[in-house]
Amino acid sequence: SLQVSIGEKESEPKFVIIHDFLAHYPFDLDANGNRVEDDTNILSYPGQHTYAGKALINMIDLILEVDPDAVIVLQADHGLHMFSAEEIDEALGAGSSVDIWNSVFSAIRVPEQYQNGDEQYALANPLNISRYIVNRFVGENYDYLAGDGAD
Repeated sequence: SLQVSIGEKESEPKFVIIHDFLAHYPFDLDANGNRVEDDTNILSYPGQHTYAGKALINMIDLILEVDPDAVIVLQADHGLHMFSAEEIDEALGAGSSVDIWNSVFSAIRVPEQYQNGDEQYALANPLNISRYIVNRFVGENYDYLAGDGAD
């Protein structure tokens, strides 16, 4: 994880980046965070994915304990890429690769007092989230992109 603080005073805003590797290969944890024997087995992926989600929710809860007014952005950059589409379909069922090969999520939490009406653009295209954050909190500089980011 990396933390970059902007501002010298405790009360000034902070920009914090947490690069969470928990959902990445190797898949060495089960759904409860216990070590698995074969961390190269694709069948270990669902358990680790479940555990990564639980850990993410805990991190969000910790952030909100410290700052209930925190703006929180969650983004994934890719789906499951350690295995071929054929390997995924064979292990997890026909058509599974379509669902998880490039499956990503993008979410933003903006407390009401910080909303400016442009949140719809941040939600319309994952590439707009960083544009929204800069436009809203640094200064309006970037046009929003249309669509869902699949272009």
